[in-house]
Amino acid sequence: MLCLSFTARAERRGAGAPHRPRPAPPPRHVSPGQVALTWLLLVVWAGLMTFGVISLIQPPWLRELGRPGRAAEAENYKHYGDTLAREGKLQLAIAQYEYSLKIDPDQPAVRLNLAVACMQLGQAYWPRAEQLLAQTLEADPWPGLKAAVHYNFGELRERQGRHDEALRHYEQALETAVEKDRVYRKLAALHLLAGRYQAARAALTSAIEIRLDPTRPYLKMLQATIDDSQKDAAVLTAVTDLLARGATPEQLAPYDLEVIRQTQQSDPDLSVLYDNLGAVCAQLQDYAAAREYFARALEIFPGNRDARKNLERLEQRLQPRP
Repeated sequence: MLCLSFTARAERRGAGAPHRPRPAPPPRHVSPGQVALTWLLLVVWAGLMTFGVISLIQPPWLRELGRPGRAAEAENYKHYGDTLAREGKLQLAIAQYEYSLKIDPDQPAVRLNLAVACMQLGQAYWPRAEQLLAQTLEADPWPGLKAAVHYNFGELRERQGRHDEALRHYEQALETAVEKDRVYRKLAALHLLAGRYQAARAALTSAIEIRLDPTRPYLKMLQATIDDSQKDAAVLTAVTDLLARGATPEQLAPYDLEVIRQTQQSDPDLSVLYDNLGAVCAQLQDYAAAREYFARALEIFPGNRDARKNLERLEQRLQPRP
């Protein structure tokens, strides 16, 4: 058998020479700067590890620190979505609203805008719109937004052919809505569809009274300020108090009052309301009132063709027969 063996070579030294141990290496000198640097690196490392752990568990105080930045980013997405919605680019608007809610889910106004965009896209998106509207109501939003949710819920129910439910939502919207004339017009249309002419007449009369109120623009401005100031407690309290006090025409500046009155005298939308009221009165065989309202519609807006045709038909009907 072949065996391999290794033998360490002995140190060569003279015969009889005593063994001398190797001298120890001199001690290494560490400067104060190196010590400080080492401690600094340890502190930085510990800080990074701590920050990583905190970021991972996301404590409430950290989320609160980042809220202003997230809120601003979410608001930017919301404004961009509003712009796209006004341009009719509903799919793109929906994407922006979704981004906004992903950043900050606590935005009932964004959820409402998303629901409206889904409603406008068509029947396939109505279940999503209904879910969003219900979620917004469950969050118990401020009164102005709550009225807007009920109004849009009413529109959704109308499109679904569920008119009784639509009527209930419009009636709930009246409780807190500022633009109540729009709600009364919706109520009038539903009453007309069901043949409830007296109820339709009352709703249209209320809508006209609101449109003729010169304090309406001022109250709308206050409500818009409230809707935009939900996160500013001081402004919200002050403006809510002003809105609760209401206003009278006498409190308006004479110049403002005159401008508002002149605008009302040439408002095509007001002309349409008078024409609709005249048509309802004709159905109720109150022909004198119908003639008056048709004439008022044409006085406000001579270009109202429907009012002119309705007045001509009424005059023909009232002509004595030979």
